[in-house]
Amino acid sequence: MADTCNASSSYTCRVLQSDELDRWLEHTYRVFLESKGERAPDRRYFERHVHNDPASVDEVVRNVWVAVDAADRILGALRVFRRRIYLRGSPVQVGGVGEVSVLAECRRQGIASALLQAAAAALEQDGVALSSLHTSTSQPLYARYGWVSLPRRYARVQLPLSRDARDRMPVEPLDWQRADQRRVCQGIYDAFCRRWDGCTVRDSDKYWERWVRDESGGIVYREHQRTPSAWIDHAGRAYAIVQRQADNSYRVRELVVSEHGMRDASMFLKAVLGVVSGVDQATSVPIVIPEPLVAYLGLQAHVHGVEEDAGQMYRIINGSLLPHGMIRPELHVAWDTDTF
Repeated sequence: MADTCNASSSYTCRVLQSDELDRWLEHTYRVFLESKGERAPDRRYFERHVHNDPASVDEVVRNVWVAVDAADRILGALRVFRRRIYLRGSPVQVGGVGEVSVLAECRRQGIASALLQAAAAALEQDGVALSSLHTSTSQPLYARYGWVSLPRRYARVQLPLSRDARDRMPVEPLDWQRADQRRVCQGIYDAFCRRWDGCTVRDSDKYWERWVRDESGGIVYREHQRTPSAWIDHAGRAYAIVQRQADNSYRVRELVVSEHGMRDASMFLKAVLGVVSGVDQATSVPIVIPEPLVAYLGLQAHVHGVEEDAGQMYRIINGSLLPHGMIRPELHVAWDTDTF
């Protein structure tokens, strides 16, 4: 990587060319590696985001914006993830902004800003209703260009386990490669997720086979004990994806329940956590779960605190395509499985 930036006052923002895919992947990986060090994902992380997302894999070049200098060196880049989310019960087109990467020596020259404006203009032309992104450090930058923080709220719950939960609602590992299990999950996902604002619409079988599979345990994490695991009850009334955290709590990355399983939703979660934690007695385990689900599961008495992820941001691109208004904070749920 060069020690100086060749942009000076002259660089061009454009979409990626079809023969530049490998060069862009290498640029993105190197920038993240330099800024995050050991915490940076490996290059395969970015590669699978291309190959596992059927909404963009065939058109990835029109969904990646790059800033190049006179020598055509990539100075910065970002990717737009084409998704739809449920908003007030209906699917809405969303352009998710992710993998923003600018060479360290080229920062503070307006490159990220130019890329954001170019992407937003393209989304507006394409008739996209909303843009979304997540950031841990750059809220002021995105706020300057119209993105507004709409935090996701997570409750820390001391989940009481019961001795008979696994007997009353036995669970088994979920295998996304099994067509029968996948059909069950797809069948209950749509109805359940329309209850909330922000869940990704998943009407592509390939998305389940590839993206959901890998992000729910198909890819083993560097810290093996943190690899998510997916579980389904024997009757196909519910499934969940859970992940052990560094503090030995368990994060509920996803929880979907059918109409027939709603009465037993908390029992199912207790059964899953009993199996995953290895606890075989009446006790409790700490979990982190989207806060809107707490009342639904009847766990209000067990909440030990609520935290906000203020890095979730949205920008209205075409307000006319949001006739019923924006995301309702009290119903804001976006599954970890779908993050990019």
